Amino acid sequence: MLYKIKIIPLFIIIGLIPIASIGIYFHQSSYDQIISQVENMLSTTADLERLRINDVLHLYEDKINLVGSRTNLRFLLDEYNQHESPEHVEKMNKILIDVQNSDDNFKILSIINLDGRIVASTDPTLIGNYLDDKFIPEESEDFKFGFSYQEHPVDDAYLSRTLFSDNKNLGFVYALIDPHELNRPMIKDYFGETGEYLIAEKTVEGHAIFINALKFQDDPNARVIISKDELAIPITQALLHNEVFLETVDYRGVPVFAVTRAISDVNLGLVAKIDVSEALAPLDDIKISIAVTSVLLIFAISIISILFSKTLTNPISKLELLTKEYAKGHYDSKSGLKTNDEFLSLGKSMEQMAQKMKTDKQIIRTQFKELLDKISIEQELVKSKLELETEKKFVSQKDEFSAMVSHELKTPIFPIKMYCRMLKDKKMLGTLTSEQLEAVNEIENMANSLERLTDDILDAQKLEMNKMKFIKDKFRLCDFFDEIKKHGELMAEKKDISITLDVADLEIYTDRNRLSQVITNLIRNAIKVVSENSGKIQLGAILQNGDILFYVKDNGIGIPTDKISGLFRKFYQIDTSLERTHGGTGLGLVICKGIVTELGGKIWVDSEVGKGTSFYFTIPYTNDENHDNQSKKSINGDQN
Repeated sequence: MLYKIKIIPLFIIIGLIPIASIGIYFHQSSYDQIISQVENMLSTTADLERLRINDVLHLYEDKINLVGSRTNLRFLLDEYNQHESPEHVEKMNKILIDVQNSDDNFKILSIINLDGRIVASTDPTLIGNYLDDKFIPEESEDFKFGFSYQEHPVDDAYLSRTLFSDNKNLGFVYALIDPHELNRPMIKDYFGETGEYLIAEKTVEGHAIFINALKFQDDPNARVIISKDELAIPITQALLHNEVFLETVDYRGVPVFAVTRAISDVNLGLVAKIDVSEALAPLDDIKISIAVTSVLLIFAISIISILFSKTLTNPISKLELLTKEYAKGHYDSKSGLKTNDEFLSLGKSMEQMAQKMKTDKQIIRTQFKELLDKISIEQELVKSKLELETEKKFVSQKDEFSAMVSHELKTPIFPIKMYCRMLKDKKMLGTLTSEQLEAVNEIENMANSLERLTDDILDAQKLEMNKMKFIKDKFRLCDFFDEIKKHGELMAEKKDISITLDVADLEIYTDRNRLSQVITNLIRNAIKVVSENSGKIQLGAILQNGDILFYVKDNGIGIPTDKISGLFRKFYQIDTSLERTHGGTGLGLVICKGIVTELGGKIWVDSEVGKGTSFYFTIPYTNDENHDNQSKKSINGDQN
């Protein structure tokens, strides 16, 4: 009876411990998972919106810079500052109207003199008025961006840029633009009923003023301003450049989860947020499920312990005595059980086990050795898996880095090339010395190289995301390769390399520019590896088995056999040493393979060290646009 009294509460206690542990763990795990998902969702939304806003701002900045870079406009403003002639005003107005007609992003374009007076404008009623100083760049600024707050949501944004000529400040170009692209989120209604995307500008006093309509505001035209002292509001943290995930209250005073991001160049902040109640709603269902499951398990354990207490105590006592005998080494002892249940089977099994223990020792030793060998093999497999995961993570990080670097490098390339052309234009900036001209040419060449590198990175990203566009037309291969040869000879001019053609006289229908990109890339690679004066490159295209077979052959240094398999992997370099002589991003052949694949073909390489390399690729032969359209319809029909 004593065993029975102990067994019932013991079973309940033993059952409660895992139930409670599992419940607590499952609740905490679910909470952590929900918080992680909310943070990832909000962070992804905020990062995408910041990227979109930065792209729009860069576009606007490029547009206003193009207006400000017009030589004739700066010349007219300079002349007007000296003579104030109505003729100059008329000419400046004409230029501004032409710019506005060619770009509908500009609502109003105006020219401001150094006194802040509007001297020319696409809105004649503004001429002669004075512009407030807050809209004009300060001496330390070349460019200024902001919003007007006549109504809410903000209906206008402004851009202004200083106009220079020979390092002299002539005045300013001022533009009103539609901020719709800035206020429109890329991802709408993405995160639930209470999810909201906010963008605000930092005022001169340091306060936050929302420039987009607020989802939970009764009056959409009311202007909402958040004081800089309200540090708990997420938008205040964003404008303080604190990019965090936090649980706080929003402008309504409602608890929210929020992610903050800053756009420091233009004093903008953005917030992606969702109410805590909605985010944690799934947790309430989990709590109820855990509670109901726990009650049912406790009830079941209680019933089971009562039923089994009667049949457990006596067999357990006998089996306990039997184990003590075995512990003493008395392997011939018997259990003495007379029941016809599992305990009898267990007793017999224990007796058989005792008889076999001596003979099983050797088996155990053998199995232990095999287990050690298996563990060693599994450790090697785990190590290989970790190395593979590390490599995948490294490639992913390089992709992220490539996207970031290509975006950041693309912005300054255009003005660098533009200024190089201005420097070489004798009419604009005078005649350069031979040393200066050589330096400017070198800068322009480096800008072109940088532009090619960033284009490679962007093309690789487009191919990976299936976003590269292909525009097909009909053309003759002979004419096409004549142009390719001329371009290749210009690239190889310094090395005095021979380029020959062997091209079939065919007319094909495919993407001419993408095909040129593949062949030019292969020629550029060949030029790097052939010797000066004795280098030879052969280009060809022939009809073979219903496809056009293209090839680029050289008599360069060749590629080792063990390196060929990795040529079409991203960022792969044949020579990875610090002293390698041939540069590159390791993306050229990846792009070539992606383009050829999208055009319906395949690419491969043959090479022998010391004798040269031959790259081959095919594309389906067709000179019929209707055939291409029928193929697309067939593919779409199969997919449907």
